[in-house]
Order: sequence, then structure tokens, then C-alpha cells
Amino acid sequence: MAVNGTYFVRDVSFSARRGKVSCLLGPNGAGKTTIIKSIMGLMQFNGVIRIDGKTMDPASIEFKRIVGYVPESPLLFDSLTVEETIQFILSTRKLGDQYMDWIKWLLKAFNLDSQLNKLVASLSIGNRQKLSIVTALMHKPYVLLLDEPFNWLDVASIIILRETLSKYRENKVIIMATHMLDAAEKLCNDIVLINKGTVISVMDSSKLDKDKLEEIILEETEMDKYIKAILNMSGGTQ
Repeated sequence: MAVNGTYFVRDVSFSARRGKVSCLLGPNGAGKTTIIKSIMGLMQFNGVIRIDGKTMDPASIEFKRIVGYVPESPLLFDSLTVEETIQFILSTRKLGDQYMDWIKWLLKAFNLDSQLNKLVASLSIGNRQKLSIVTALMHKPYVLLLDEPFNWLDVASIIILRETLSKYRENKVIIMATHMLDAAEKLCNDIVLINKGTVISVMDSSKLDKDKLEEIILEETEMDKYIKAILNMSGGTQ
């Protein structure tokens, strides 16, 4: 992906396995959000997206029907209430009664069932994030794209989301961008390590010593050199 001839992401290629959580892991500015937005068709790029071997157009109705997306920052209608937001998506996605129990559970799980009459504009950033997660999950998408989904969540919601995704991944494809090692260790099956806009390593977490995951990532991204240089500078602590 390039703007005015400058590439932010280049030569990115990876596969996300069904039934697994694939994590795009890397430092701030590595290109994780750019990749997620490109998959969603929110940024122009040269490349191909395939789902189960079929080339997909992110702008197509078929793509939107099977994909759910949690952006880095919640994208919601401030003028709607929580309930109106849910009803709007029910209507636009033409979701039937078979989804209602699932949606009610999501609202209760993320403590939004008591917020239904509140305007989105009045919600805390944490509750906006929860609503963004609910709206991405409510149609039970086959492919789920999550961009830093744990941002702004309280401890209880982090645990609930982590456990929900752990169960939801069965027969689904989940791609999650994160810089949180804790989330990667506890949830991710495949780790796609990204730095400076390129994929530098793809790792199966089951074959990794999780106690050494931080060390591996720091070495692969060369952040270990940066950390040592900063800590060796005078003036850090005096």
C-alpha cells in the first residue's frame, strides 16, 4: 500500500487458518492497522484477498455478509441510542430471529443491556468499544477482523472477549492486530510478526516457548537494540 509513491506496507502475504486466531503482532507503526484496513477495502492496495480459495472483492455484498470488523477506534453513529444501533444493523443486515438470543447474550456479556436507551455520544470510550465489538459479532461472521480490540476495555470485558473469541474461532477465521503480548500468548494460534510494513516472520504459537515469546519478538523486530540504547542513556533515571 503506497501514498504518493511512499510504501507503508509492502509484499505482505500470509494465510489465516480456519478454527484459529491469527495475530498481526508488531510495534506501533509497524503496519498492522494498514493491513486490516486494506483487507476491509478501506485503503487502496495492489493485491488479492482470498477466502477459502475464492478471490473476494471487499466492496462486494458477499464479502460484507461474511465479514465482521472491529476498527482501531469505534465507528458508530453518535446520534443513535445503543438499541437503535442494534436495530439499524438488524435491519441493514436483514438478520432474522435466529440471531436474537446471540445478540441478547452479547449485550449482557458486555454489560450493555442496561445502556440500551443511552445515546452512543454519551457512552464512555470503553462502552463504545464494547458496542463496536457487539455490532461486529452480531451476524456471526465467518471472518472476523479485529484491530486492537482490547483497547479501552475493563478487566472483566477483556476476559469475556478473550474467552468468547476462544470459543467463537471454531470453524471461523479470526485475524487480530495487536501489540499486546499477553493477548498473543493467551489467544493466538498463529503469530504474523510485522515490522516496518513487511511480514518478517510467521510462527505457530504451539511450537514456541511462551516464556521466550517477548524475547523472540524483540529480537526479530530489533526493538531489543532500541531498548538497550535508551536504557544505557544517561538522564533516564536520576
